[in-house]
Amino acid sequence: MTSNDCPFTINLLSQLGASQSNNNVRLNNNANNASLSPPSQDIIGNLPASYWSSQVRSMKVPGETEEDLKTFLKIELSLSRLEEYRKHFWAIGAKRPAKPLNWHLANGRQIVIDERMDLHLVAANDGRLFIKPLPRFLLDSNVWKTYLPQPAVTTGANNITLQQPDLAPDIRKCALGFLYTYVCLISYESDFIIANEKRLLPRLDNGSEIQWYDWQKFVTDILAQHDKEKIHWRFRHGELRLSRLNFSVAGNGPFLLRTYAVGGTTVGLATNRLMNSPLFMSVSFGFSVFAIVAPLFVLVLIPVEVIWNLLKDLVLTPRKRNNSGVGP
Repeated sequence: MTSNDCPFTINLLSQLGASQSNNNVRLNNNANNASLSPPSQDIIGNLPASYWSSQVRSMKVPGETEEDLKTFLKIELSLSRLEEYRKHFWAIGAKRPAKPLNWHLANGRQIVIDERMDLHLVAANDGRLFIKPLPRFLLDSNVWKTYLPQPAVTTGANNITLQQPDLAPDIRKCALGFLYTYVCLISYESDFIIANEKRLLPRLDNGSEIQWYDWQKFVTDILAQHDKEKIHWRFRHGELRLSRLNFSVAGNGPFLLRTYAVGGTTVGLATNRLMNSPLFMSVSFGFSVFAIVAPLFVLVLIPVEVIWNLLKDLVLTPRKRNNSGVGP
């Protein structure tokens, strides 16, 4: 464990007192099995009530054991689904920090809560902006020190050994990048008010909100240790366009359609009865033309849509804001 395992020094949830009785309920479930070691009660109190486990295909309680908590963190913080889009990210989202919340509201966007990490800061064409609320456990220094530490470096006589933490290094990078997006989203006190109104920030056990001056200290800590090389590559981009994410794999649909269409007409043409049918021959010809033209149409439409959105982001939108007097 290193001194910089936790990227902040202030405890925003210092007044949070998890219910002792609730923690005991969770811990007692494992009391009869000495081989299962539950995390500390403080950590358990900052976890969600349940999560979906694809391994057992059912809902589970996070933190029943140490291994279960590691599995939960891998699922909760993973951005593996975005790997297939990585080569298209130059067109999916600008390589810049996320805009503050007040900017999004001023430009007519509607904030929609979504707990999926890979949908965080994804903007739809209808004005929706999906945002994942800041989880309590990412404000818990014990979680960072125990489950999300930096790789420890030990030096020997002739070599240097890098000891990786139990979780994949990308998970820590995802967590650091996610915290950085909140530094960008909540820049002004007006952003802080919006975040509390939308319940993007956790509240204390008595229902009170995190204080603005505490948030200022938290942001100072995060920025003091911020290094773009230490955050996940996705978070080097700001908001992502949902339409561009969809278009980046749009060719698969027409390709599959073309495969089934051509296969079906081939079987039909091999049948003498259908081969002698003028109606079937006409339909087959039209289907074949469609199966060839549709993918070409999509291939042309993708770059046109990308170029239009880039022009809109880089030229038209700034000019419109300048004319209306709205700041960047």
